[in-house]
Amino acid sequence: MRQFLVKTSTNWADEMDLDGFIILDEKELEEATKEMADLAADDFEAEVSVGTNEEMDVEASDVLDELNNAIELTPEEYENISRLIGTRYGFSLYDKFKNCSDLDDYYEEIEERKKENEQQKKINARFDEVKNLFD
Repeated sequence: MRQFLVKTSTNWADEMDLDGFIILDEKELEEATKEMADLAADDFEAEVSVGTNEEMDVEASDVLDELNNAIELTPEEYENISRLIGTRYGFSLYDKFKNCSDLDDYYEEIEERKKENEQQKKINARFDEVKNLFD
């Protein structure tokens, strides 16, 4: 399976450099790219932790840019990096974004809206049934 290196190189408030990487396989990269594209279309932004009591705002479009610039690794590169360093190192904007509570809250809100929409559809259907009794 093909492997891709997703690099992060940013800074927090011009005080701290944040560099690192994550290696994703082809399927993981495809799923991550789709998810971030959907979030970017909603202009989603989240607070991610950058250290003890420090956070920064990150837009989904920033994470999407990193994913779109992933570098395909040769099997030899993947073997060497994963053996010597691992598949994650340092600060990964994707990892931080994917594991932030703002994203969990966003998905919970979407699920709640879906439930409300389903309930409203049932109410409307029942209303139509009752209305048809009097027509």
